[in-house]
Amino acid sequence: MKPPNKRGPTLADRVLAKKYSAREKVMHPKTMDQLHRSLIAAHRFVFDEEAARRVAQVVHDIPSLLVREHQFARAPFDITWIEYPSYAYWNYLHDAQPERYTTQGEWANKATADHTVGYLIDHNRINTFVGGTVSQPDLGPTLTSMQYRLSTEWTLDEQIEFSRLVGCSRIMLDMIMWGSTYDVLSDEERRLLRAYNVMEQTPLNPAHHMYRDLTADGGMGRQARGSVGDMRTVIALLLMLNRPSLTTYKQTLPNTRGFIRGHSVAFLSHTTVTIAIDPVPTLRLVGTPSGDAVPRRRHEVRGHYAHNREARDYAKIAGCIHSFQASHGPPRWLPWPDAMPDEPDNWVCAECGGKRWWVPEHERGDESLGFVHHDEYSVIRRQKT
Repeated sequence: MKPPNKRGPTLADRVLAKKYSAREKVMHPKTMDQLHRSLIAAHRFVFDEEAARRVAQVVHDIPSLLVREHQFARAPFDITWIEYPSYAYWNYLHDAQPERYTTQGEWANKATADHTVGYLIDHNRINTFVGGTVSQPDLGPTLTSMQYRLSTEWTLDEQIEFSRLVGCSRIMLDMIMWGSTYDVLSDEERRLLRAYNVMEQTPLNPAHHMYRDLTADGGMGRQARGSVGDMRTVIALLLMLNRPSLTTYKQTLPNTRGFIRGHSVAFLSHTTVTIAIDPVPTLRLVGTPSGDAVPRRRHEVRGHYAHNREARDYAKIAGCIHSFQASHGPPRWLPWPDAMPDEPDNWVCAECGGKRWWVPEHERGDESLGFVHHDEYSVIRRQKT
């Protein structure tokens, strides 16, 4: 009789078990505390190697899916943890696109490729944890200095400020978001992620010795290079996780106890995800965009979250990651404690008083030049009445 397979720790288990040294506590203490609480409360999904390779196959074979469907990349729960064997995903793209990777210096170094990556999605905010490299998979998990916000307006001022931190142009921000997929997209498609999502610096600890360096011009350059393609990968993982016809839950493991570095720790429950069939033929049936890049004519703007300056400043300066509560909105922004989940369009942070609101979908642009349908990427002329 075979002994049962031993259950090893997930990246989530290792994150919670890690004891951070003073040197590693570069993130704001409030941020770390909140992330740990969110990770414990999250619904956790672990992609196996087969699933990771299948997601990479979709990214490589049909990047048009990411362009067409990116607005539907939503986590299945308000607080969701997704981890995947990053090396299996990266290695597929590396071997399938050697001409794009071999010229990218450190991008092509298999020894320093991330071993495992986890994304903690708290409503629309995403924080990234990296679990070692291929050559040193047992390195302690690291919270990156980069975080993302889905379906959130990225104002011009914020883009310029982030470009200063990274030391690049705003066009380079598109390259960071798309990674190797950037090369196969039109100019219009390349701007899609930057138009509807945000990259920003995770709140830092002002008392840390690296604070001044990380907030100087170009201080986030190294972190940005290490995060190339993360935004695209998050979208691909979420799109696949929301495809029940393709994604299979192999098993759900309950809470238990195990050992990390000789210490007994709690192992969190999680669901193991696999994709056993080739997803590309099925996903191709969704349809493909037609025509070349379209100019900025009259076009639809999807709904998105907006934040006032107070909410943005407190997140950057004071480390507030916001505890938003439903509100009746302007002009008085009164609390709405008995609101149903789908009722409010306005929220106020209970900690800093910052405001968030939902901007409904609307139209922008010059109607005389035609109308852009983003679901088809074609242009039609509207008749004058």
